[in-house]
Amino acid sequence: NKNVKVDACIIGDVKVVLRKLNARLDPMNHEEWVAHIERMKDMYPLRYDKSVLTGPYVIEQIYEATKDKDSIIVTDVGQHQMWAHQHVHREESRTFISSGGLGTMGFGFPAAIGAKIGNPDVPVIAISGDGGMQMNIQEFATAVLEELPLILCVFNNEYLGMVRQWQKLFYGKRYGMTNL
Repeated sequence: NKNVKVDACIIGDVKVVLRKLNARLDPMNHEEWVAHIERMKDMYPLRYDKSVLTGPYVIEQIYEATKDKDSIIVTDVGQHQMWAHQHVHREESRTFISSGGLGTMGFGFPAAIGAKIGNPDVPVIAISGDGGMQMNIQEFATAVLEELPLILCVFNNEYLGMVRQWQKLFYGKRYGMTNL
């Protein structure tokens, strides 16, 4: 009931609970919906100016540089996370780590440290905004003490970018507490 009021609360081992729930579900076919999404992608492709250095371009270049190599990309929370979900296409599990919905700013750097400790021979790239990096900047001490060679891409836009974007688009440009 933290974010959404639930109708039924289930407490148990997720592996056991999901097996039991899945066994009770009817198979679902979403071909029509997937076809609709593909048509929408064709009608409204992602576009951005590639003649200047933009966030989506940087993310796309990180993907291009790593797509055929053993590597792990970790995102923090914010605009760069949305760009990464649009431009990083990974098939192998556990090679793209993102906190998903309702994530917490500051997730990326500590998650990258954990990914590197768990995969010492694999390059780990952490992508963050300056606001998210600020949330856990003290983790540089951990990375240095553990001698972890991490690659960090920090977008310095001087704002909590995604929060400011929402304030612009949905709250009449009433900006508050987003300027770093």
